[in-house]
Amino acid sequence: MMMTWHSPNRGSARYWGQAFSVAALLIWGLAACVPAGADPDPDPNFAYISGPVDQDMFDPVARAMSEGKTMRFASPGGSVASGLAISRIIAPRDIDIEIEGICLSACASLIMPSADHVTFINNPVIAFHGGGAHRRIFVEQFGSDLDCYQTIDTRKRDMYATAGRNTDFVDLLIDVHGYENVRFVDEGDDCPWIEFDLEVDMWFPTSAELRTLMGLDFTGTVCADDADCIRAQIRRQRQIRNTTVRVGNALWRIDDRGRISVE
Repeated sequence: MMMTWHSPNRGSARYWGQAFSVAALLIWGLAACVPAGADPDPDPNFAYISGPVDQDMFDPVARAMSEGKTMRFASPGGSVASGLAISRIIAPRDIDIEIEGICLSACASLIMPSADHVTFINNPVIAFHGGGAHRRIFVEQFGSDLDCYQTIDTRKRDMYATAGRNTDFVDLLIDVHGYENVRFVDEGDDCPWIEFDLEVDMWFPTSAELRTLMGLDFTGTVCADDADCIRAQIRRQRQIRNTTVRVGNALWRIDDRGRISVE
């Protein structure tokens, strides 16, 4: 099933990065219900940063950094603007972070790679969705009127370079998810409104792929290293139906009854 993606807030460059499919938002948002900055197990040496990547996450991150605490993230993702703001204060400072539970979307593509070293706790689910990575395609296809998309793309690449990550990973996501039928809908008030179809809704990379393709420095393993781990996550969520995801380099097609076929 082709997934249609678009800017979720017409005319707003700031929230363009929240281009979740409805399914992905329902699925993984359920696992991150603790408000940003909440601390389920107080420890003076740690700051537990959980919830959506948004403006409310910035202050807990800045405070933890100023206090020299180790940050442990769990997030379903969120705003590209907020993710960039957070990643750009982490990347130049050689800061180590931990990830537990889930790190999706802006958490995976911005916050995670900004750290000097990542420790994965208890095989977290790491996932990328298409959308944000496709900005360059839009700029090339529709021209200079899409300067707002190009600016975000440039800032992301600059952050990757500062953190010592592979800047080509940004383009790799285009190949991983595929796309077709890009449609320029209207100008909007800021960034133009664009829709397009994805061939792969979400990608769950293995730890080996994160190391070789993104250039991530880490210890631990992720859920996608064990197919049964991802399979269990999918089976627990009835919203994951009629879609295609990539686990490592394999395509998983999920039908309307939740049955999985692997290619």
